Amino acid sequence: AYSVNPCMDINPTTNQPGVVWTDRDTAGGDLEIFMRQSDGAAFQELALSGSAEGLSVNQTPSQFPDVAYDAAGRPVVAWQDVDTAQGDADIFVRRFDAGLWVELGGSATGSGVSANNSSSTGPSVEINPTVNPATGGEPGVAWVDFSLGDFEIFFREFDGALWQQRANSGQNQGVSNNTGVSLQPSLTYDSLGRPVIAWADNTSGNYEIYLRRFNPAIGPAGAWEELAGSGAGGGISQSPTQVSQNPSIQIGAGDNPFVVWQENLPTGNVEIHGRSFNGVAWVDFGPGSAVNGGVSITPGRSITPELCLHPGFTDVFLCVWTDFSDPQGDAEIYGKWFDNGQWREIGTF
Repeated sequence: AYSVNPCMDINPTTNQPGVVWTDRDTAGGDLEIFMRQSDGAAFQELALSGSAEGLSVNQTPSQFPDVAYDAAGRPVVAWQDVDTAQGDADIFVRRFDAGLWVELGGSATGSGVSANNSSSTGPSVEINPTVNPATGGEPGVAWVDFSLGDFEIFFREFDGALWQQRANSGQNQGVSNNTGVSLQPSLTYDSLGRPVIAWADNTSGNYEIYLRRFNPAIGPAGAWEELAGSGAGGGISQSPTQVSQNPSIQIGAGDNPFVVWQENLPTGNVEIHGRSFNGVAWVDFGPGSAVNGGVSITPGRSITPELCLHPGFTDVFLCVWTDFSDPQGDAEIYGKWFDNGQWREIGTF
């Protein structure tokens, strides 16, 4: 078996997890996107999504999936699909609806959501709760695009019929709109339906964590705004002698973004750092969250964090990451809760 690139989200109608991953199909052996979701007793397929050709069901390599559930409990899956004939890669999306994995406005054929002939990868999918809320909301997708010979962050969202841009977010230089290499987008929405994207960027000459939020009130078509310098210079991370990568974002109290990321320290160790926006400035996400050991504080390398917001709360978070502190050198999954302004361990998962 070849099972890689797992990603998980929680079905809000059951409070049970669903997991997507890349796997080889049982026929031709090419890469497909598979999914299973828990019913509380076992992980079940959704219309053959965990076997045969999975949910992608095509003859080209499908990889790097992400998943998000809408309010109605429908999983939406985005992935990179490689067009071997054209020599490019596109972003595809399907949603499980009424017992079938369906496209949304041509999202899983042709050039898919990305709608160009360049190399597109690293999708991050989330649900906009303000678009068609009666049926559960509609998805938006951020991804890395190489349209103009530079890696930029692009974004489109589904309005129920078509995939729309927000202020040229799906063409030219997209959301990031800079001269550096922009990678690893993490997308979320606030309660007003404004998309917020964090990513790793080396425009400053060093990889920092950048963030922009779409503000529809700016100009006739809206604009992607920085929050207190979050989209230039040192961005959120503000670590000019270190390397900041792999951000993960959630919206918390006050509709403000909370971000964690992987920080490569001068000592050679790697820790998980974090900051949150308080409406005016970027502040520590817990005491000392953006210096030295940060959130993780382990002797081994701590990488690829994922941040989750506790359902029903605006200030209780779970952060999990891959950690190499085991004396045998094994990779383990570590995690901490953020509650009452502090990061704390919660025992063994």
